[in-house]
Amino acid sequence: MGNISILAIVGSLRKESYNLQLAKEAEKYLKNKVNIEIIDFSEVPLLS
Repeated sequence: MGNISILAIVGSLRKESYNLQLAKEAEKYLKNKVNIEIIDFSEVPLLS
């Protein structure tokens, strides 16, 4: 089996959203087992 890569896409108006917290914890827990990259879209302006 090859290397596993996980992409976590988060983006909320809250600085420490639950999704971001979960992604960071997963990154800490799995850091030696899989490749994890977190993309944070919180700085992207909202369009309506």
